[in-house]
Amino acid sequence: MKGVHYSSFKGYQAYLVFVFACLISGIGSGFIQLVVYDKIAAHNLPPLYFGLAFALSVFPALLGSYIGRFIAVKQKFNIYIAYSQLLAMIVILLIDIVSLKNNTKYILFCEAITSFSGVMLESGVCEK
Repeated sequence: MKGVHYSSFKGYQAYLVFVFACLISGIGSGFIQLVVYDKIAAHNLPPLYFGLAFALSVFPALLGSYIGRFIAVKQKFNIYIAYSQLLAMIVILLIDIVSLKNNTKYILFCEAITSFSGVMLESGVCEK
């Protein structure tokens, strides 16, 4: 059985980088959801908050795909996508700080922001 050589992927390097970026973004989004649901469970909040957290992770994803398509038409769309990912990283760091104050509103807001930026990355690059 022959091994797969890197030279066979040279024409597809951009796609491989995109798939790797989507993989990292998806894993990060999964970890964020774990943190958010853990904080909700730790506060013994009613089930409504779990539904709200799920809704806040889905609705921005729908909006993010349209904004990603709009941004893809710009000349330097990579700047916009980089800023959205930077915003998501800042929000991820803020979740830990905000959760020390046990303020659920901000934790749910952070869930929405990270969901939005992940989908914006994928749809913007796919459209390009």
